[in-house]
Amino acid sequence: MGKIELGISSVFALKRWLKPKKWMEIIHDLDLDFFEFSLDLLDPRTREPVKTAYIQEIVELCDDYSISVFSVHTGHSTSRSNLMHPDLGLRIDTIEYFEKAIDIAAAIDASAVGGYVGSIFNGDQNPSSYNDYLIDFLSDSLEYLAKIAYTAGMNYFLVEEPTIIFGDKERQKKLNRMLQKIFSNSKIPINSSISMNKHYSRLFQNKDLKLNSINNLINKDRKEIPLIHLQQTDGTSNFSWTFTTDHNKQGIVNLKNVFEYIDDINKEGCKSKIILEVIPSFEITHEKAIEELKDSLKFIKEFI
Repeated sequence: MGKIELGISSVFALKRWLKPKKWMEIIHDLDLDFFEFSLDLLDPRTREPVKTAYIQEIVELCDDYSISVFSVHTGHSTSRSNLMHPDLGLRIDTIEYFEKAIDIAAAIDASAVGGYVGSIFNGDQNPSSYNDYLIDFLSDSLEYLAKIAYTAGMNYFLVEEPTIIFGDKERQKKLNRMLQKIFSNSKIPINSSISMNKHYSRLFQNKDLKLNSINNLINKDRKEIPLIHLQQTDGTSNFSWTFTTDHNKQGIVNLKNVFEYIDDINKEGCKSKIILEVIPSFEITHEKAIEELKDSLKFIKEFI
């Protein structure tokens, strides 16, 4: 197995700790060397000089605590980042959103940027030809954004797979072929970031189905997995549970299968960043939330 490094997403601070000094202090106290910055905490289109002041605070705190930022991610606010939205104006708006996210990633010296890039839903009842057009638009957009990210000094542009086209298997196959093509032809690697959402969690639940099912959805020829988001969930909704004893009883994410998959894919010498991406329940105390973060990291380390 290649090298595995463990970090955390700043999304844990959502609706609880809004000051960067507080949530970065927590990351430091968790004895972590790096984190992923979630754009749930800062909209890339925040007006100036507010945005620059917020970014500068993060940069200075990284120096103070000797912590680095590996990636900048769209987070849970997926409505802002759909490059296959049926409305052209909103697709163009999404490109601007990612351009400004890349600016943030460069300013805080991150190595990667990306996240959720969109879906087509059969409820929209688009003609098949229009869905094909949306897939082509996504392809052109990702190639363009990868070029911008390359210019900004990024090492990866991360795409959260699978980009599901619900109820349209032929369009899904076309999408997968397109992703595989641009993954290998872009200025910097456009690579997958896997998240234990309701789709992936079910695939990793069953070891026998694991590899075949996942490889039907994503790039079969990948040589490494640069980033995986870990959270516990029950497979019916996109919960971002911590890995507590109670959540592990309710949840279906099987970390043994997850790490076996990493072992199967990663070539010797490759690195994978494991990001704990959880949102502690808003009903528990701050002290209990930090305790759950510590317990989750401890639980994950048992499999590394």
